[in-house]
Amino acid sequence: MRHQYAASASRIAHQVRVSLLGPPGSGKGTQAELLARRFALPHVDTGALLRAEVAAGGPLGQVLARYIPEGLLAPDELVIQVILRRLRQPDARAGFILDGFPRSLPQAERLDAALQAAGRPLAAVILLRVSEQVLWRRLLHRVVCDHCGSVFNELSKPPRPGQICPRCQTPIELVGGQPKCRHCPEPIRRRADDRPEAIAQRLRVYQRETIPAVEHYQVLGILHEVDGEGPEDMVFRRILDVLSQVPAS
Repeated sequence: MRHQYAASASRIAHQVRVSLLGPPGSGKGTQAELLARRFALPHVDTGALLRAEVAAGGPLGQVLARYIPEGLLAPDELVIQVILRRLRQPDARAGFILDGFPRSLPQAERLDAALQAAGRPLAAVILLRVSEQVLWRRLLHRVVCDHCGSVFNELSKPPRPGQICPRCQTPIELVGGQPKCRHCPEPIRRRADDRPEAIAQRLRVYQRETIPAVEHYQVLGILHEVDGEGPEDMVFRRILDVLSQVPAS
């Protein structure tokens, strides 16, 4: 299996400019992080960027705070500002892994125009397919560190004391009975938008808003569907196999 993994990765010689799409709980963040580490590229986590704006408490964050806790999509113009600002940073010049962006057709069209103008359009859009039953099981038991962005699951991948956090690379310890990355200020816990009512809303929003963006990339011929169920490393190999077939750009 490791030989197959290495062979798939070695065939990806072109610049990696990839967007990972899929419903909430499909594993976009995990796979984006794996790709970012494999190719030494920035993992552009849309949700983390928006939550950071909210936590900062500035004017933009105050507006975004009206949407994120309820599982609603923030206005396109605000989101695109945050994303394009991130993609202009020096570490994104060699490529990037977009996590859950674009989330709507207007965002996709605006992103496409900006990247085309910069001479570095998306090379591929990966759509992770996961059944609704699996999505609910993942989301209802998901816990995260909002500071470093690590994602765990109480059933399949619980945060354990002594374990090294994959994001901040510090040990996990128990503080007041709650798991916490040693150098992160807050404990690992459920996000506000992983409540059942918010999950249902997010899934409805995905169908209404994001599916048109998916169809847009299908028409452009750069959409690739990947089975998102199974062990993380298996899903990762599937993505590498797909990317190895993408024409150089």
